[in-house]
Amino acid sequence: MTLLLLLLGFVLMGTGSLYYWKQSPNLVKTLNQPARQRAMDAQSAMISVLMRRIQENPNDAEALSTLGSLFLEQGDWAGAERFLSRVTAVTPSDPLPAYLLGLAQARQSGREYEAEANFLRAIDLGGPAEVRLSLGVLYSHFLGESEKAAPLFQQLLDDPNTPPDVKEAARDELNAH
Repeated sequence: MTLLLLLLGFVLMGTGSLYYWKQSPNLVKTLNQPARQRAMDAQSAMISVLMRRIQENPNDAEALSTLGSLFLEQGDWAGAERFLSRVTAVTPSDPLPAYLLGLAQARQSGREYEAEANFLRAIDLGGPAEVRLSLGVLYSHFLGESEKAAPLFQQLLDDPNTPPDVKEAARDELNAH
């Protein structure tokens, strides 16, 4: 359960990151050096533990998902993709790895259509509202297909189960067109 909440947190961060990146691609925040070093040390330790788990069990979906999420958080899109591709093969009915894989691919130039395929797969598997938002952003800002984006944003606004922050982002996207 804790891992599921952690992964959901990464999903929300990823969606927010993709949306924010679209809004302000050149804005970078930096942490002060000691705090950054502590965070990097903690992540390195966690990565080491997870890599050992994968050596023991190459199909450890939890370890693969967590590693993919950590690499995604670090901005290592290719590293994230490597682990997330594996976990999508291990858990083909789980929408979260497909969504995270799409986020990693969306951040790599020339991989937008692969990202689209994974976002669509995550939607088909019942993924969270953030998947539709990410797919809409991909269509409108990276693939130049605004006509596909608008219905996705409208669906998010019409759905009473859409989280408020996702609704706000969808509304902003619709108003921008």
